[in-house]
Amino acid sequence: MSEKLMSSDFFFDKYKINKFNFTHKKSDSKKVNFVASLEKTEFKKTNKSKDSQKGTLTVGFKIVGKNDKTEEVSIYIEATGYFSAKFEDEEKFERFCKFNGLINLLNVIRSYIISVTSQTGHPTVIMPLINIPASLK
Repeated sequence: MSEKLMSSDFFFDKYKINKFNFTHKKSDSKKVNFVASLEKTEFKKTNKSKDSQKGTLTVGFKIVGKNDKTEEVSIYIEATGYFSAKFEDEEKFERFCKFNGLINLLNVIRSYIISVTSQTGHPTVIMPLINIPASLK
């Protein structure tokens, strides 16, 4: 069964990783539980013309990994997504950036964390899944 995908007038033009801090404390623990928190969301309108607009969304996530006793892993990552749209509605554009933009940046961030931490000699960190609608309330 194939389904027709809906194209969008909203575009993810590029992204940039602004900050990445990673600390890992060596321990013998086999089980580490990770918790993620959205620490920063900042939307900025950068350009508007008659029928299109551009903006950025900067997000920061903190991921903490703890065993039964102590914190073992701490990560802070901040990224900026650059977005554009072919429609005039400014409120709609901001909502798209804050929701769809966050989801797209989250995929980039998750991949970045896996890639970097897999090369450190420590166990790879896989960012836990996040309930985006609940996180934005």
